[in-house]
Amino acid sequence: MMTAAVAIIALLPVLTSTGKGADIMVPMAIPTFGGMIIQIMTMFVVPVFQSIWREGEIKRKVLKVS
Repeated sequence: MMTAAVAIIALLPVLTSTGKGADIMVPMAIPTFGGMIIQIMTMFVVPVFQSIWREGEIKRKVLKVS
C-alpha cells in the first residue's frame, strides 16, 4: 500500500508538468499511474469479493443441512 501511494504521489508532478520534456514524460507516466491506481483498488475489491463468496458457501452449507 505504501509503495503504491508513494508511486502515485511521485508521479503527480510529472503528470501535471508543462515544461520541456513533458510531451515525452507524461505519456510514459500515465500507464504507471494507472497501474498503481488499479493496484490500490484491487487491494480493497478482492477481499470484499472473497468474503462475499465465502459467506455464500457458508449459507449454502447451512441450507443444505437444514
